[in-house]
Amino acid sequence: MRNIPSLLLAVLLACALCAGCGAPAAPEAPPAAGQTGPVTDQTEPPADQTGPVTVLPEADHPDLTGVYTDKQGTADVYSELELALQADGTYKVTMGLYRITTLEGTAVWRDGTLHFTSKTPAVEADITVADGGAEVTVTASEQAYISVGDVYAFPDGAPDPAPRPESLPGAYRAVLTDLLEKGVFPGGEEAERFADSAPDQYAVFDVDGDGREELLIRHTDAPTAGMVEKVYDIDPGTGAVREQFSDFPGMSFYDNGALKVEMSHNQGRAGNVLWPYALWTYQAGTDSYEVVGIVDAWDKSLGETMGDDLAFPADVDQDGDGVVYYIMPYGGYWLEEEYAVDKARYDLWVDTYLGGAAALEIPFQDLTAESLEG
Repeated sequence: MRNIPSLLLAVLLACALCAGCGAPAAPEAPPAAGQTGPVTDQTEPPADQTGPVTVLPEADHPDLTGVYTDKQGTADVYSELELALQADGTYKVTMGLYRITTLEGTAVWRDGTLHFTSKTPAVEADITVADGGAEVTVTASEQAYISVGDVYAFPDGAPDPAPRPESLPGAYRAVLTDLLEKGVFPGGEEAERFADSAPDQYAVFDVDGDGREELLIRHTDAPTAGMVEKVYDIDPGTGAVREQFSDFPGMSFYDNGALKVEMSHNQGRAGNVLWPYALWTYQAGTDSYEVVGIVDAWDKSLGETMGDDLAFPADVDQDGDGVVYYIMPYGGYWLEEEYAVDKARYDLWVDTYLGGAAALEIPFQDLTAESLEG
């Protein structure tokens, strides 16, 4: 019996030694002075980490949400940059570059600069916003027609407000309803479109200066051959809607009644000198447009011959700048010397029809069920 205390003492000692075997680890050191959150070590990724490192947006920057546009001095929006601030502090970005591509992606603040990264095609750029406009400078690109260092400006701000739906005449409302619900223009002409295409655009505006508002419809989300812009008018005698003009989208209306329509392609030798176009004038007597010519150009730096028997008309190039212009009759396309002029004569021709005229600012809006309400 005298050995029981010794045995009991041994058992108690063993229990004490095992008491910490399943105990939780000791708490981490307290946070440094002024630090309220948990202590982490995430400033640098582990040496063996191969995945992307998430860069969180910086705080304390102004909200740049908005639509920034480039109208190139016309009434139409050519390129558009849309920024939308998201809950996590990044921006959803959609950037449509005229005749190049549309980029979609995300922008995040890095070292005081809003840096944009697109999805496919992969493009990176820095975005700056000042005085109501925006500028995008490309820093990396896998897109064939976008190069590092390219700068795209969006100086014009958002498009003008759309007209109130209640100002829409009933005859025009019927035309737009048929296009929205049935996909047809007046007369049953089908509007060719891509699947899940973006909405058409329309505006009600007096583009020819006759005192009556015309209906303009712009249909662009389609194959090139199916793209069209139409102008409709209401016959004051019968109240019926009639088509006044129809051509490829890219129309610029002027306050003197002139109408400039850019061609769908620039596949000649004009290069960056100009985009080929047709010029029309409004005839009040017939309430219609009359064409005055098709314009193209030849930049000699892009080649001095075209085909086997057409050479750059050097004798026409009076100022020696290596560029001649062609003013051709409508209905054909002939880069022949009889239609070639130098820049001085071309400028005089343009001034005859557009001198002193200003492009009209036409407030287009998306054709949706909501826009037709009221």
